[in-house]
Amino acid sequence: MIFLVDCSGSMTSAMKAVISTLQILLRSLPETSYFNVFDFGTSCRSMFAESVPYDSESLKFASEHTQTKKADLGGTNLLDPMTQILKSKCQEGYSRQLFILTDGKVRNREECIQSATLHSHDTRIFTFGIGRGVDVELVYGIAEAGNGLCELLEQDSMDEPVMRLLQRALKPAVTALNIEWKGFTKEEAKSSPYHIPPLFSDSSLTVFLNLEKEKLSRLNGILEGELTGKIGNIPFSQIVKIDLNQVAKKKKGEEQLKQLLGKSLIRDLQEGRSFLSQQLFQLLFSLLLLCNLIKINLYNLREWNVSNLSSQFSF
Repeated sequence: MIFLVDCSGSMTSAMKAVISTLQILLRSLPETSYFNVFDFGTSCRSMFAESVPYDSESLKFASEHTQTKKADLGGTNLLDPMTQILKSKCQEGYSRQLFILTDGKVRNREECIQSATLHSHDTRIFTFGIGRGVDVELVYGIAEAGNGLCELLEQDSMDEPVMRLLQRALKPAVTALNIEWKGFTKEEAKSSPYHIPPLFSDSSLTVFLNLEKEKLSRLNGILEGELTGKIGNIPFSQIVKIDLNQVAKKKKGEEQLKQLLGKSLIRDLQEGRSFLSQQLFQLLFSLLLLCNLIKINLYNLREWNVSNLSSQFSF
């Protein structure tokens, strides 16, 4: 669990609510969790050098430290500390949950949402919008992109929404998910999403499989895959079987399914996590190389013309 708290100057009037919300969150964490608290504004500071185990000693320190929080970090730069946290390595065997508490006044809303989207495969983000002036599009946009939830908080009614969101975040999860299809390599059986996000209790998982028709002739009517992952540090495995004869009969909704697959592939590509990304990179590199060669040829031609003109007209 990581808490990212807005301590910019605009949070002065909301700091009491922030402290109260954070205290509720800290005292409700399970004993098996790891946690850390970051404050952000123009700059960023962390409570611990890295996430620490949750116990009575770390809770006491965090609770005392939280009571002294002030809106003393100047302007609001959410993107940099959020991206720094999202790019850091997750605690092995744990699904990372990021809680953001802010009044949501930033200039780069779309970049913040995009950062949440890029790391949605390993981090779920929950947001608390503090006060009536909160940027609703920002806090809801980040939560939606990060597969989490958003709550808007007023100072007179915080306990219920805070606990509602926390209960959702603390549900068990299967992490490090991967699926392999029997008889096919990853290059042959292309799944989307490219990185499968954590699967939480009471939630569903949809994986699209892009498989060329002629390759199905290897099978005897049954496509079998194995979904693996971890629940904490305990290995998880489940066999998935698809009856291709039944699938072939179901023509209804085929176009909608293709559209959903296309949408999932586009999202993978936008996030740089698609099997198409490497192909696209190679194509762009080839185009860039070609453009550079053209530039060189044009430059040489220009130099040749200038030198010829110089010799003929003594420039």
